[in-house]
Amino acid sequence: MNLMRAEASQKRQEMKMRHIETNKGELYARIERYLFSEYILHNATSTMDEYKKKIDVLVKKAEAIGTPLGKVLWSFLAFRGGELACLAACGRALASVHVMSQVAEKSIEKWIIEERKGVWDALALRLQVPELSGDEFEAACLEQGKLLTLQVLFLQQLRRAPVLTESLSLALLTKLMNWMQRARVGRSALAQMKLLFLAAEVTNFVCKPLAEVLPSTLKKQMLRQLCDLLLELGHARRNNGIMKAIGLGGSLQYGVEFHVSCLAAGVFLRLQTRNGAPLRVDDRIPFKMTRTTEKHLKSLETMLQSKDAFQLGRRADALVDFARDPRRSLADQDEFFVTLFSSMYPAQGWLLAKCLP
Repeated sequence: MNLMRAEASQKRQEMKMRHIETNKGELYARIERYLFSEYILHNATSTMDEYKKKIDVLVKKAEAIGTPLGKVLWSFLAFRGGELACLAACGRALASVHVMSQVAEKSIEKWIIEERKGVWDALALRLQVPELSGDEFEAACLEQGKLLTLQVLFLQQLRRAPVLTESLSLALLTKLMNWMQRARVGRSALAQMKLLFLAAEVTNFVCKPLAEVLPSTLKKQMLRQLCDLLLELGHARRNNGIMKAIGLGGSLQYGVEFHVSCLAAGVFLRLQTRNGAPLRVDDRIPFKMTRTTEKHLKSLETMLQSKDAFQLGRRADALVDFARDPRRSLADQDEFFVTLFSSMYPAQGWLLAKCLP
Protein backbone atom coordinates (compact mmCIF):
# COMPACT_ATOMS: atom_id res chain seq x y z
CA MET A 1 0.00 0.00 0.00
CA ASN A 2 2.80 2.39 0.92
CA LEU A 3 4.54 1.58 -2.37
CA MET A 4 1.38 2.38 -4.34
CA ARG A 5 1.00 5.68 -2.51
CA ALA A 6 4.63 6.56 -3.20
CA GLU A 7 4.23 5.78 -6.91
CA ALA A 8 1.04 7.85 -7.11
CA SER A 9 2.76 10.72 -5.33
CA GLN A 10 5.69 10.53 -7.71
CA LYS A 11 3.37 10.61 -10.74
CA ARG A 12 1.55 13.63 -9.37
CA GLN A 13 4.88 15.36 -8.83
CA GLU A 14 6.00 14.56 -12.38
CA MET A 15 2.74 15.93 -13.80
CA LYS A 16 3.15 19.06 -11.73
CA MET A 17 6.71 19.57 -12.92
CA ARG A 18 5.65 19.16 -16.56
CA HIS A 19 2.93 21.74 -15.99
CA ILE A 20 5.43 24.14 -14.46
CA GLU A 21 7.82 23.74 -17.36
CA THR A 22 5.12 24.74 -19.83
CA ASN A 23 3.64 27.59 -17.85
CA LYS A 24 5.59 30.85 -17.69
CA GLY A 25 3.84 32.19 -14.64
CA GLU A 26 4.55 28.99 -12.77
CA LEU A 27 8.16 29.18 -13.87
CA TYR A 28 8.52 32.51 -12.10
CA ALA A 29 7.03 30.99 -8.99
CA ARG A 30 9.35 28.03 -9.27
CA ILE A 31 12.39 30.27 -9.47
CA GLU A 32 11.23 32.29 -6.48
CA ARG A 33 10.58 29.14 -4.43
CA TYR A 34 13.94 27.77 -5.43
CA LEU A 35 15.76 30.95 -4.47
CA PHE A 36 14.06 31.02 -1.10
CA SER A 37 14.63 27.36 -0.27
CA GLU A 38 18.23 27.48 -1.48
CA TYR A 39 18.88 30.53 0.66
CA ILE A 40 17.64 28.65 3.73
CA LEU A 41 19.88 25.69 2.98
CA HIS A 42 22.83 27.64 1.66
CA ASN A 43 24.75 28.24 4.85
CA ALA A 44 24.58 24.60 5.81
CA THR A 45 24.94 22.62 2.59
CA SER A 46 25.77 24.73 -0.46
CA THR A 47 28.92 26.50 -1.56
CA MET A 48 28.52 29.87 -3.25
CA ASP A 49 29.83 28.47 -6.56
CA GLU A 50 27.26 25.66 -6.54
CA TYR A 51 24.56 28.16 -5.62
CA LYS A 52 25.41 30.49 -8.50
CA LYS A 53 25.52 27.62 -10.99
CA LYS A 54 22.03 26.48 -10.02
CA ILE A 55 20.68 30.02 -10.28
CA ASP A 56 22.31 30.52 -13.68
CA VAL A 57 20.60 27.38 -14.99
CA LEU A 58 17.18 28.64 -13.97
CA VAL A 59 17.83 32.15 -15.25
CA LYS A 60 18.86 30.83 -18.67
CA LYS A 61 15.59 28.88 -18.87
CA ALA A 62 13.70 32.10 -18.26
CA GLU A 63 15.61 34.29 -20.73
CA ALA A 64 13.57 36.88 -22.62
CA ILE A 65 10.31 35.91 -20.90
CA GLY A 66 9.54 39.41 -19.65
CA THR A 67 9.53 41.87 -16.77
CA PRO A 68 8.23 39.64 -13.94
CA LEU A 69 11.65 38.05 -13.90
CA GLY A 70 12.96 41.42 -12.75
CA LYS A 71 11.29 40.84 -9.39
CA VAL A 72 13.00 37.47 -9.10
CA LEU A 73 16.41 38.93 -9.87
CA TRP A 74 15.72 41.80 -7.48
CA SER A 75 15.00 39.35 -4.67
CA PHE A 76 18.22 37.51 -5.46
CA LEU A 77 20.16 40.69 -4.68
CA ALA A 78 19.49 40.03 -1.00
CA PHE A 79 21.88 37.09 -1.17
CA ARG A 80 25.54 37.68 -0.57
CA GLY A 81 27.44 37.52 -3.83
CA GLY A 82 24.31 37.66 -5.95
CA GLU A 83 24.90 41.11 -7.44
CA LEU A 84 27.26 40.01 -10.23
CA ALA A 85 24.97 37.15 -11.24
CA CYS A 86 22.00 39.53 -11.39
CA LEU A 87 23.95 42.08 -13.41
CA ALA A 88 24.95 39.42 -15.93
CA ALA A 89 21.40 38.07 -16.15
CA CYS A 90 19.37 41.27 -16.41
CA GLY A 91 20.60 42.27 -19.86
CA ARG A 92 19.69 38.97 -21.47
CA ALA A 93 16.66 38.04 -19.41
CA LEU A 94 14.64 41.26 -19.20
CA ALA A 95 12.72 42.72 -22.11
CA SER A 96 11.98 46.09 -20.46
CA VAL A 97 14.88 48.56 -20.48
CA HIS A 98 13.33 50.35 -17.49
CA VAL A 99 13.30 47.19 -15.37
CA MET A 100 16.72 46.26 -16.71
CA SER A 101 18.18 49.61 -15.62
CA GLN A 102 16.69 49.28 -12.12
CA VAL A 103 18.08 45.78 -11.59
CA ALA A 104 21.47 46.78 -13.04
CA GLU A 105 21.73 49.87 -10.84
CA LYS A 106 20.78 47.95 -7.72
CA SER A 107 23.36 45.28 -8.53
CA ILE A 108 26.07 47.91 -9.00
CA GLU A 109 25.04 49.73 -5.83
CA LYS A 110 25.41 46.56 -3.81
CA TRP A 111 28.80 45.75 -5.34
CA ILE A 112 30.28 49.27 -5.06
CA ILE A 113 28.44 50.86 -2.13
CA GLU A 114 27.31 48.07 0.19
CA GLU A 115 30.11 45.56 -0.39
CA ARG A 116 32.67 48.29 -1.21
CA LYS A 117 34.53 46.13 -3.68
CA GLY A 118 35.82 49.13 -5.62
CA VAL A 119 36.52 47.02 -8.73
CA TRP A 120 34.54 48.44 -11.64
CA ASP A 121 36.09 46.21 -14.30
CA ALA A 122 34.23 43.19 -12.88
CA LEU A 123 30.96 45.05 -13.50
CA ALA A 124 31.91 46.10 -17.03
CA LEU A 125 32.61 42.48 -17.93
CA ARG A 126 29.15 41.33 -16.85
CA LEU A 127 26.68 43.99 -17.97
CA GLN A 128 25.27 42.96 -21.35
CA VAL A 129 22.81 45.32 -23.01
CA PRO A 130 21.20 44.12 -26.28
CA GLU A 131 22.74 46.11 -29.12
CA LEU A 132 19.39 47.23 -30.52
CA SER A 133 18.29 48.47 -27.08
CA GLY A 134 21.39 50.52 -26.28
CA ASP A 135 19.92 53.99 -26.87
CA GLU A 136 16.66 53.14 -25.09
CA PHE A 137 18.61 51.72 -22.16
CA GLU A 138 20.70 54.89 -21.83
CA ALA A 139 17.55 57.02 -21.95
CA ALA A 140 15.91 54.87 -19.25
CA CYS A 141 18.99 55.20 -17.02
CA LEU A 142 18.96 58.99 -17.40
CA GLU A 143 15.22 59.20 -16.79
CA GLN A 144 15.51 57.18 -13.59
CA GLY A 145 18.82 58.61 -12.40
CA LYS A 146 20.77 55.35 -12.78
CA LEU A 147 24.13 57.08 -13.10
CA LEU A 148 26.30 54.21 -11.86
CA THR A 149 24.95 51.98 -14.62
CA LEU A 150 25.76 54.66 -17.19
CA GLN A 151 29.33 54.79 -15.94
CA VAL A 152 29.69 51.03 -16.32
CA LEU A 153 28.38 51.40 -19.88
CA PHE A 154 30.92 54.14 -20.51
CA LEU A 155 33.72 52.00 -19.09
CA GLN A 156 32.74 49.22 -21.50
CA GLN A 157 32.91 51.60 -24.46
CA LEU A 158 36.28 52.91 -23.29
CA ARG A 159 37.66 49.38 -22.92
CA ARG A 160 36.53 48.45 -26.43
CA ALA A 161 38.40 51.36 -28.03
CA PRO A 162 41.73 50.11 -29.45
CA VAL A 163 43.22 53.60 -29.19
CA LEU A 164 41.88 56.97 -28.05
CA THR A 165 41.98 59.21 -31.10
CA GLU A 166 41.03 62.87 -30.89
CA SER A 167 37.66 62.33 -32.60
CA LEU A 168 36.77 59.31 -30.45
CA SER A 169 37.90 61.06 -27.27
CA LEU A 170 35.78 64.09 -28.07
CA ALA A 171 32.77 61.88 -28.81
CA LEU A 172 33.17 60.02 -25.50
CA LEU A 173 33.66 63.21 -23.53
CA THR A 174 30.66 64.81 -25.21
CA LYS A 175 28.58 61.79 -24.20
CA LEU A 176 29.68 62.15 -20.57
CA MET A 177 28.85 65.85 -20.56
CA ASN A 178 25.48 65.14 -22.16
CA TRP A 179 24.70 62.72 -19.33
CA MET A 180 25.73 65.32 -16.76
CA GLN A 181 23.43 67.92 -18.30
CA ARG A 182 20.45 65.58 -18.73
CA ALA A 183 20.74 63.73 -15.44
CA ARG A 184 17.96 64.34 -12.96
CA VAL A 185 19.12 65.33 -9.51
CA GLY A 186 16.98 63.41 -7.05
CA ARG A 187 16.07 64.52 -3.56
CA SER A 188 17.88 61.62 -1.93
CA ALA A 189 21.45 62.08 -0.72
CA LEU A 190 22.49 58.99 -2.69
CA ALA A 191 21.23 60.45 -5.98
CA GLN A 192 23.14 63.66 -5.28
CA MET A 193 26.32 61.75 -4.42
CA LYS A 194 26.06 59.85 -7.70
CA LEU A 195 26.01 63.11 -9.66
CA LEU A 196 29.04 64.43 -7.79
CA PHE A 197 30.81 61.14 -8.42
CA LEU A 198 30.08 61.49 -12.14
CA ALA A 199 31.43 65.06 -12.09
CA ALA A 200 34.65 63.80 -10.51
CA GLU A 201 34.91 61.10 -13.18
CA VAL A 202 34.45 63.64 -15.99
CA THR A 203 37.20 65.83 -14.53
CA ASN A 204 39.51 62.84 -14.12
CA PHE A 205 38.80 61.69 -17.69
CA VAL A 206 39.80 65.10 -19.09
CA CYS A 207 42.90 65.49 -16.93
CA LYS A 208 44.32 61.97 -17.25
CA PRO A 209 43.26 59.68 -20.15
CA LEU A 210 42.71 62.68 -22.45
CA ALA A 211 45.64 64.77 -21.20
CA GLU A 212 47.73 64.16 -24.32
CA VAL A 213 44.88 63.47 -26.75
CA LEU A 214 42.60 66.51 -26.83
CA PRO A 215 43.75 70.06 -27.55
CA SER A 216 43.89 72.33 -24.52
CA THR A 217 41.08 74.53 -25.88
CA LEU A 218 38.65 71.60 -26.05
CA LYS A 219 39.55 70.37 -22.58
CA LYS A 220 39.09 73.87 -21.22
CA GLN A 221 35.72 74.23 -22.95
CA MET A 222 34.39 70.96 -21.50
CA LEU A 223 35.64 71.68 -18.00
CA ARG A 224 34.09 75.14 -18.17
CA GLN A 225 30.74 73.60 -19.11
CA LEU A 226 31.04 71.26 -16.13
CA CYS A 227 31.98 74.20 -13.91
CA ASP A 228 28.93 76.23 -15.00
CA LEU A 229 26.62 73.26 -14.41
CA LEU A 230 27.98 72.66 -10.91
CA LEU A 231 27.67 76.34 -9.97
CA GLU A 232 24.09 76.39 -11.23
CA LEU A 233 23.25 73.37 -9.07
CA GLY A 234 25.09 74.88 -6.12
CA HIS A 235 22.98 78.06 -6.26
CA ALA A 236 19.66 76.25 -6.88
CA ARG A 237 16.84 77.34 -4.57
CA ARG A 238 13.18 76.55 -4.10
CA ASN A 239 11.59 79.81 -5.22
CA ASN A 240 7.85 80.35 -5.21
CA GLY A 241 6.31 83.04 -7.40
CA ILE A 242 6.04 85.78 -4.78
CA MET A 243 9.56 85.33 -3.41
CA LYS A 244 11.00 85.32 -6.92
CA ALA A 245 9.09 88.50 -7.80
CA ILE A 246 10.53 90.43 -4.85
CA GLY A 247 14.02 89.05 -5.38
CA LEU A 248 14.23 86.77 -2.34
CA GLY A 249 15.76 83.33 -2.48
CA GLY A 250 13.98 80.31 -1.08
CA SER A 251 15.35 77.36 0.82
CA LEU A 252 18.08 75.13 -0.57
CA GLN A 253 16.75 72.82 -3.25
CA TYR A 254 18.95 69.87 -2.27
CA GLY A 255 20.99 68.72 0.71
CA VAL A 256 23.42 71.29 2.08
CA GLU A 257 26.36 68.91 1.51
CA PHE A 258 25.47 68.76 -2.17
CA HIS A 259 25.19 72.55 -2.49
CA VAL A 260 28.52 73.12 -0.75
CA SER A 261 30.19 70.43 -2.87
CA CYS A 262 28.86 71.87 -6.13
CA LEU A 263 29.90 75.42 -5.28
CA ALA A 264 33.36 74.37 -4.10
CA ALA A 265 33.96 72.20 -7.18
CA GLY A 266 32.59 74.95 -9.43
CA VAL A 267 34.90 77.57 -7.91
CA PHE A 268 37.90 75.23 -8.16
CA LEU A 269 37.26 74.46 -11.84
CA ARG A 270 36.47 78.08 -12.67
CA LEU A 271 39.84 79.20 -11.35
CA GLN A 272 41.56 76.65 -13.60
CA THR A 273 39.59 77.57 -16.74
CA ARG A 274 39.67 81.38 -16.68
CA ASN A 275 38.70 83.10 -19.92
CA GLY A 276 41.62 84.58 -21.82
CA ALA A 277 44.16 82.45 -19.96
CA PRO A 278 45.69 79.02 -20.63
CA LEU A 279 44.21 75.97 -18.94
CA ARG A 280 45.87 75.72 -15.51
CA VAL A 281 47.32 72.24 -15.81
CA ASP A 282 49.92 73.16 -13.17
CA ASP A 283 50.72 76.01 -10.78
CA ARG A 284 53.22 77.65 -13.15
CA ILE A 285 50.31 79.19 -15.06
CA PRO A 286 49.21 82.51 -13.48
CA PHE A 287 46.35 82.42 -10.99
CA LYS A 288 43.71 85.14 -10.85
CA MET A 289 40.46 85.47 -8.94
CA THR A 290 37.92 87.32 -11.10
CA ARG A 291 34.99 89.30 -9.70
CA THR A 292 32.48 86.68 -10.77
CA THR A 293 34.49 83.91 -9.12
CA GLU A 294 34.74 86.03 -5.97
CA LYS A 295 30.93 86.29 -5.93
CA HIS A 296 30.58 82.50 -6.18
CA LEU A 297 33.11 82.07 -3.39
CA LYS A 298 31.31 84.64 -1.24
CA SER A 299 28.03 82.76 -1.78
CA LEU A 300 29.73 79.57 -0.62
CA GLU A 301 31.13 81.24 2.51
CA THR A 302 27.73 82.79 3.28
CA MET A 303 26.04 79.42 2.90
CA LEU A 304 28.52 77.85 5.33
CA GLN A 305 27.61 80.49 7.92
CA SER A 306 23.87 79.86 7.57
CA LYS A 307 21.75 77.65 9.80
CA ASP A 308 21.43 75.14 6.94
CA ALA A 309 25.13 74.32 7.23
CA PHE A 310 25.23 74.20 11.03
CA GLN A 311 25.65 70.40 11.08
CA LEU A 312 28.75 70.63 8.88
CA GLY A 313 30.73 72.33 11.63
CA ARG A 314 34.30 72.93 10.44
CA ARG A 315 34.28 70.08 7.92
CA ALA A 316 34.12 72.37 4.90
CA ASP A 317 37.01 74.66 5.87
CA ALA A 318 39.74 72.55 4.24
CA LEU A 319 37.61 72.17 1.11
CA VAL A 320 37.10 75.93 0.69
CA ASP A 321 40.78 76.63 1.34
CA PHE A 322 41.74 74.04 -1.28
CA ALA A 323 39.36 75.45 -3.88
CA ARG A 324 40.81 78.98 -3.71
CA ASP A 325 44.46 78.09 -3.09
CA PRO A 326 46.67 79.66 -5.85
CA ARG A 327 49.17 76.82 -5.41
CA ARG A 328 46.55 74.32 -6.57
CA SER A 329 45.79 73.46 -10.20
CA LEU A 330 44.24 70.68 -12.29
CA ALA A 331 47.26 68.58 -11.40
CA ASP A 332 45.66 68.39 -7.94
CA GLN A 333 42.13 67.51 -9.08
CA ASP A 334 42.42 64.01 -7.60
CA GLU A 335 43.31 65.40 -4.20
CA PHE A 336 40.56 68.00 -4.46
CA PHE A 337 37.80 65.43 -4.95
CA VAL A 338 39.25 63.21 -2.21
CA THR A 339 39.07 66.24 0.10
CA LEU A 340 35.53 67.00 -1.07
CA PHE A 341 34.16 63.49 -0.55
CA SER A 342 36.04 62.95 2.72
CA SER A 343 34.77 66.19 4.25
CA MET A 344 31.20 66.25 2.92
CA TYR A 345 30.43 62.51 2.93
CA PRO A 346 32.91 60.94 5.38
CA ALA A 347 30.87 57.75 5.79
CA GLN A 348 30.69 57.08 2.03
CA GLY A 349 34.04 55.48 1.28
CA TRP A 350 32.80 54.15 -2.07
CA LEU A 351 33.08 57.68 -3.50
CA LEU A 352 36.86 57.33 -3.42
CA ALA A 353 36.87 54.25 -5.68
CA LYS A 354 37.32 55.58 -9.21
CA CYS A 355 35.47 54.07 -12.13
CA LEU A 356 37.63 55.43 -14.96
CA PRO A 357 41.41 54.87 -15.00
